Amino acid sequence: SDISSWDERFINALARNHQVIIFNNRNIGGSAIRSNQYTSQSLAEDTYQLIEKLGLKSPTILGVSMGGMIAQQLAVLHSDKISRLILV
Repeated sequence: SDISSWDERFINALARNHQVIIFNNRNIGGSAIRSNQYTSQSLAEDTYQLIEKLGLKSPTILGVSMGGMIAQQLAVLHSDKISRLILV
């Protein structure tokens, strides 16, 4: 599902004490990247590229459902670039 499915109260509660960035993965919602073939690894690389582009230093990564699989792959590929991993 796309970012519209995230509970706004949950996002607002997180945002009280943290910078929160949510985004759609490729082929979801209004994402600009369209692709017929992709893996959790390629989605993790997309996430890594976003982290780099935004200049984030050791962000905490929260992944829900499929996002949790992507977050785990990100942790395997770029463990030196994230501080914490939260799987929901």
